Amino acid sequence: YTGIQLSGTTNSVIRNNIVSNGNNDSGINVKASSNNNVISNNIIFSNAQHGIDISTSSLNNSLYHNTTYNNGEQGINIETTSTGNVVKNNIMANNLAYQLSIFDSGSTTGLVLDNNLIYFNVPTTNMIRFAGSFYSMNNFSTYQSDKNQDLNSIATSPQFSNTSGNLNLVGDFKLSKDSPAINAGASVGETSDFLSTAVP
Repeated sequence: YTGIQLSGTTNSVIRNNIVSNGNNDSGINVKASSNNNVISNNIIFSNAQHGIDISTSSLNNSLYHNTTYNNGEQGINIETTSTGNVVKNNIMANNLAYQLSIFDSGSTTGLVLDNNLIYFNVPTTNMIRFAGSFYSMNNFSTYQSDKNQDLNSIATSPQFSNTSGNLNLVGDFKLSKDSPAINAGASVGETSDFLSTAVP
């Protein structure tokens, strides 16, 4: 099962949710021509497949200020001619396949990726799949120049506070005071994150 699913849905908002564990599919799944939705301020971790999956011609959705961690496949996946989607101010870290996957070239039209933090703890392992091209932490700058995307994004550890030591509680995903993600976002009309911390 999917944690939260939109199917053929327009102009909806998915905000301030914890989506974790027990889902044998994705944490949040937006599919079947679900258009003009906002997915923001969600913490999505340890789901069986993707953290967030945008698929089957779902257009012009906005993904802001989400954290995806330790999901079984992609952190954020966009596929099957899903065009015009905007992905800003998200953290994609240590998901088990790719942190970011733009599966097909048909989903690149109108795509905007920027001000994200993308991280995998093995720097030589591919962490981004972009329409048939693959990039690791070590060649993140090549991805930026090749695809002209994520130009203000960073590839480094988010430095979660991890107070439990296991990164399995919501409070663990609070950023430490020295996190490079602090004040690295762009203004997208949000004023605070899931933990009520002010955002740009």
